[in-house]
Amino acid sequence: MKDLTEYRKARNMGQRALAELLGVKQSTICRIETGAARPSLDLAGRIERLTKGKIKASSWVSDPIEQHEAGAA
Repeated sequence: MKDLTEYRKARNMGQRALAELLGVKQSTICRIETGAARPSLDLAGRIERLTKGKIKASSWVSDPIEQHEAGAA
């Protein structure tokens, strides 16, 4: 996700350093940043706490109503 990449780079932090702070592998951060994966609810909460609310856990959750409406269009 772009916000996570921007947050990390603004702090001159590599993916490995961020991963260590969050207790995950560097590859997990890479997959999240490229959009290949979404964080678990637990990890999304840790990201929100680490970023002091700059990246909300809810930003990772899809709205099922919007998805349904988009599919119906």
